[in-house]
Amino acid sequence: MRQFPDNARQYLDSARQFPDNARVSPDNARRPGPILLAECDPAGGSLLAGYLSRYDLPTDRGILPLAGAALRGSALQELSGLLIDLDNHRAERFALPGLTDPAQGASLAPAWSAVGEFFAGLSRAGWTVIADCGRLASGFPPWPLLRQADAVLVGVRPASLATISPAVPALAQLRRELPATDGTLALLAIGGGTSPRELSRHLMAPVAAEIAWDTSTATVLGGKGRGRRRGALMRTAARAVQATQALILSDRAARLQLPALPGGVIA
Repeated sequence: MRQFPDNARQYLDSARQFPDNARVSPDNARRPGPILLAECDPAGGSLLAGYLSRYDLPTDRGILPLAGAALRGSALQELSGLLIDLDNHRAERFALPGLTDPAQGASLAPAWSAVGEFFAGLSRAGWTVIADCGRLASGFPPWPLLRQADAVLVGVRPASLATISPAVPALAQLRRELPATDGTLALLAIGGGTSPRELSRHLMAPVAAEIAWDTSTATVLGGKGRGRRRGALMRTAARAVQATQALILSDRAARLQLPALPGGVIA
């Protein structure tokens, strides 16, 4: 099995040592931990067919084998062989590809709780896990995973009333399904239009961050074209992660009266 470089291995060791406590080692606490993008959309993922399509990657990695490992209790031991290192072995950013066949969505349903618990353990060890859960209208929504997230972000394009309106039933459904969780329910504004203050007032949820509407960079990230664009999308996405992490740390410290630690689970 491929081994992680030392910096990522330290975070895995922290997760093994403290699976049930919000603790990290002093060395880990002084720097940001690894970031994991996990495609958890039951309708299927797009990384392998899009951004990662130019690479010759093994087909035995992704959310489906991780779900099986989580149910067996061996996810921590198998994780390094299931991820894709996006930084050429610097072990700072990883991807966990999603399903390649939407018909497999039903097979994930029994495992979402175990996957959520595993991601929460990584968070306590200093990782930041970003779980892309897709649209709530898809079959077999991962509610058990969402209930364990530190922050649940609803993407909204605030360009007009027509683009904002779909968020109303989505937020109502989330409030019904996640009433007893400690996680923050917030908005991710994509593009300009209605101000964050007005958007928050209309939808009765805070705006955690804003991302630029940058179609040229999005096209490259979708696997079309060459090169890695460093446009507005990339810059604002990085700031959005930092803003959401700060929101998680603030809420976590206020709720639990614990020291602010790196990491978190964002869905």
